[in-house]
Amino acid sequence: MNNKILLRLIGGIFGLLLPWLALWIYYANNFGNITFGVFLDRLLYTTLFAPMLSLAVLINLFLFFFFIWTNRDDGAMGVLFATILYAFVVFGFKIIGA
Repeated sequence: MNNKILLRLIGGIFGLLLPWLALWIYYANNFGNITFGVFLDRLLYTTLFAPMLSLAVLINLFLFFFFIWTNRDDGAMGVLFATILYAFVVFGFKIIGA
């Protein structure tokens, strides 16, 4: 596989996974007495899922700049693509009111 495509894929995978890791860390620090699924259900029920997800996506900013500072621009492109996907998801949740 081409090195450029591999870097974009790695950046995209990390860009998709790190916000969920950030949400899980927030859950583990504050709501360890309930399961992660119940935590997500409560976020959806109280319409806090979109704001929490948009805050969790901020961790992609650090990943993006890491790829830029290490001259791995294709990895940064993958992170940017994942962040844009999350933007569409958050926008969809804002439209439906969740």
